[in-house]
Amino acid sequence: MTTTTSSVIALVPPAARGRTDAGDPPAVRAAARELARAISHALRSALRDAVRAPGRWWRRRGGLQALRELDDRMLRDVGLERADLVRAVRGFDPRL
Repeated sequence: MTTTTSSVIALVPPAARGRTDAGDPPAVRAAARELARAISHALRSALRDAVRAPGRWWRRRGGLQALRELDDRMLRDVGLERADLVRAVRGFDPRL
């Protein structure tokens, strides 16, 4: 026989669950607000990154094209080889 979480919680008296008739304790409300802020920040960051991704891709594509147009001598002058072009354009940012 399996029991659900809500049925188990229903068996615990309200005072033991941290709730009283007056509502949640201040620490619980503060923790809930902090969790909501963290979730909101994570969603905004993910949305911002998703919006910026096409621009990063377009800039990287242009930089790679410019480097591919250089001959091997010019690439050696700047310390690159053809095999390093993608890594040079990408840099250390794994999102690119």
